[in-house]
Amino acid sequence: VSIDGSLHEGGGQIIRNSLTLATILGRPLRLTSIRSGRPNPGLNNQLISLVKCFVSTPPKRGSTDFTFAPETPAYTEIINDSAASCTLIAQTVVPLILARQITGSEGDSSYIKGGTLVNHSPPVLAYQRILVPLLSRMGVEVTIE
Repeated sequence: VSIDGSLHEGGGQIIRNSLTLATILGRPLRLTSIRSGRPNPGLNNQLISLVKCFVSTPPKRGSTDFTFAPETPAYTEIINDSAASCTLIAQTVVPLILARQITGSEGDSSYIKGGTLVNHSPPVLAYQRILVPLLSRMGVEVTIE
């Protein structure tokens, strides 16, 4: 699967969604023109922290192309190299954990450390008050500390 990372608003969400879906489906992924319309194009620190969960050798900061073949992600502990948004990382990791739970696979928890009130990101309070109760009603336990 090839994804043009400059599509629509050309931000990190297309990268996060692509990593999640490629991993769940077990399909190789090629991302091109990553954040190319942004003032600082390419992978930023937050995206690199996330990509490190999926590949043993992540691309460098500023890389605009990235190819990846899904492996079992090591998303049990994600420590941002900056104050990058932990809620944006959770947007990628939570669906993976849910998919693993549905299939009965190992690895159904994660620890994410990062910023909780970051510009242009959902605040952790929104997750606590909206997402966590919604997931709970679906039988999914999420704890935010």
